[in-house]
Amino acid sequence: MQREAMPPAFRYSMITSPANPKVTLVQRLQTSRHARHRQGLLVAEGARLVGDALDTGIRPRFVLCTASWLTSLSGQRVQHQAALDGFPCLVVTPEILAQCADTDTPQGVLAVFPIPRYPRPVSTSLTLIIDQLRDPGNLGTILRTAAAAGADMVLLPPGNADPFSPKVIRAAMGAHFRLPIFQVPYGEIGAWVTPSEVRVAAAGKGSRYDQVDWTQPVVLVVGGEASGVGSQIEQLATSYVHIPMPGGCESLNASVAAGILLFEAVRQRTGGHLPAR
Repeated sequence: MQREAMPPAFRYSMITSPANPKVTLVQRLQTSRHARHRQGLLVAEGARLVGDALDTGIRPRFVLCTASWLTSLSGQRVQHQAALDGFPCLVVTPEILAQCADTDTPQGVLAVFPIPRYPRPVSTSLTLIIDQLRDPGNLGTILRTAAAAGADMVLLPPGNADPFSPKVIRAAMGAHFRLPIFQVPYGEIGAWVTPSEVRVAAAGKGSRYDQVDWTQPVVLVVGGEASGVGSQIEQLATSYVHIPMPGGCESLNASVAAGILLFEAVRQRTGGHLPAR
């Protein structure tokens, strides 16, 4: 095994053993939902995602990276932040990083962050409920879209993919560090959404999505593509909306539908003009 040269300013020893406790912790977090929730930790991979998390002020428990990555601009920035804030930035061999990564081609860095814990909002204008969505990529994409649209919070009842799994984290592109995400039992969701209108997206049912008022406080419900919205959420519905599909398809991809609906709310709330940023 060839040992990478250490950057001159970096004096930490290199982790070379797969039995290192931090290495084994990362591997458990990457593969086990139980470990993530028991430890209250998630893994963010890649320079952009680690940098986005740092931009929000959240600090990692530790960073694992290769020596060559530390010479990059992103690496120097993380090294500087580690010196300021005191979190460990640990150098590992490329082989060890590959064993820790969930991706096939690791970018040279990953970090373990505490799962963000947000206070429940006192009032909300736009809430998203995602129900029965088991595809991690779709769930992460919807979370990213909800964050971009300025949603106040996302509620996830049981039956969804784990929002803190590696694939969801990557697809969400930093949304976890900006968007309040709550996993809420079915029996408690009613108390979270009252008195807002609960508007369920359903193919061919209810009003056309761009012919309803999205400027008032509203809860949007998007279900999984396979089973749609479950009965326990549907009983909270006060109205339904649909997206016209003149091409004859039965349904849209859940993340595409969520994007159309969320940004119709943005369009109406900004006077018909999308904001510059």
